[in-house]
This record gives sequence, structure tokens and C-alpha cells, in this order.
Amino acid sequence: MQIIHRVSFNRDSDIGQRFEDLGVELTVGDILAVFEVMESHPHWPAIQAILKEYDLPDLARTEFTKDELEKSHLLMMRPGWLSGYPMPDMDFGYRHMTYDLTDYCSHCGIGFLQTAPFRMRSEPKWGNHHVLMLNWVFDEYFVRPEVWERVFRKYGVQSLPVLKHKTGQLLETVVQLKIDTLAASPLKMGDAPYETCLVCHRTKFLPHRRGYFPAFAAKQDADMFKTREYFGSGASAHHEVIISSRLFREITSNRVKGVQFAPSIFRRYWGQSESAGQSRQRVADERAVQERSSEPS
Repeated sequence: MQIIHRVSFNRDSDIGQRFEDLGVELTVGDILAVFEVMESHPHWPAIQAILKEYDLPDLARTEFTKDELEKSHLLMMRPGWLSGYPMPDMDFGYRHMTYDLTDYCSHCGIGFLQTAPFRMRSEPKWGNHHVLMLNWVFDEYFVRPEVWERVFRKYGVQSLPVLKHKTGQLLETVVQLKIDTLAASPLKMGDAPYETCLVCHRTKFLPHRRGYFPAFAAKQDADMFKTREYFGSGASAHHEVIISSRLFREITSNRVKGVQFAPSIFRRYWGQSESAGQSRQRVADERAVQERSSEPS
């Protein structure tokens, strides 16, 4: 597992040389200079100090080994390809055409309930991809129809039609995965950072980008489902999408492109009465995983 940071700053800033002196390779554009660095970099502490000194934008992500992914019982599904916008995109008009907004809070983004098909401008330009996520809609996935048939349908995942916005006709090369099952239990979020909405008083957690995804409080039987919890910041909120290990193997064996994954911490003693020894071992197991998630690899 590697924690990777993507950093950007004004190309005219004099701090670029400081990063280069530490062995960082910059990509310089017309306006911004950008670099990526692993926390395993020999000069990471010095690089991190500069980031804090100048309060630079820093987007962290985690890359897992094949072994870490294959050993996980549950995995969070993440977009590998964002393409297009839900229609109509003017003034977020798609919200009124796609969702029941009765329970929706515009201040925090919690409460969407889909009641109509999504609309796209046109057929997706798939290229080599098989799965896409629309910008602004971070808990729904869209796939080629043949991929749904071959990979997802056998695991009980249904599909929904997608419409061409101008005509209302069915698009032929894309369907939405119908992910309407919620987790059988909450997540064990511990002291994860969260926001409480000042208007509706509901809570969402900040996006999870570092290390293993949190464990569920109980065993999950569905092959594809959404967390009960919301994630996001500001006016954006979404559920995370979780899949089983067997669906993960199906996706990877079919070489489906357009998604990435983060393994979830696994609880070994779901549904059992724990002995004192088992309880100590479970806590030690979970703490070890959390420590690997928070320290440089």
C-alpha cells in the first residue's frame, strides 16, 4: 500500500526549486506546476513541511497491492473514469428531472432519491472503458449493456435505462447499474472527521482517501450495495458503493476498465460471541490495519 499526494501550485512561485532540490519531478504547465509524491519518498518529511508552510492544495490517495485487494472480503468501488454530466446541466436542472427532492437539503447535499432515468447528452465515447461515473453524481455507475449482462447481472444487480436528453429516447450503448440496496449495518467510523449540516442537522463524513476503508459493524451478504452513511463536503454528499470479493473477482477476470477499488477492514468475528481472547485479537488486527493506513508504506 502506498499513500500518494498530488500537489499543485502557481508555476511562477519560487517554491518549485525547493521541491526539485528534494528530488521531486515537476510537471509545469501554462499556469500550474504539479507533482505527485509517495509518503515513502526519502525526503517526505521535508516535502510535507513545505506543503504545510505554504498551505498548498494536496489531494491524497491510496494505491493497494494486488495481494491486498484479492484478500479483502469487501471493497469500496471508486471511479476510474469520470465522463460527461447529467442533463440538463444548466443550474443543476437534472436534479429536478431525476430525483424526488422532498428530503433533499441544498445546504449539504443529503437526501436525493432517484425516481426517473438519468439523461446524457449523447452516447458515451467509451474508447477502452467499460464503466463510467458522471461528474456531480458520485454514487451511481454506468456501464456498457454487454458488461452488465456478462458481469453484474448474475450477482443480482439490475439495470436502469439512460435517456438522450434532447429526445428522451433510450441510449443504446449505456445502462445505469441499479444499486438500491443499503448496507445491513453502519460502518465503524471511529473518530473519522465529519460535518454536521447547520440546516438539516444530518451528518456526513469527509471523503475517505487514506488507507483501508472502515469496517462494517456486521456481516454484509449483498454483492453490491451502498453505505448507510453519507460522504462528501460542502454542498456535495453521496453514499459509497461497496462490492463483495466474488464480484471483484468477476470484474477483474473480465478485465473491466473504468473502476478502481479500496479494500475494507474485515471483522473476523461477525455474528459470534467473542471470547476475551478473540476480542483482544480483533482489536489488535484492526489497530494494525489502521496503523498501516496512517503511516508511510
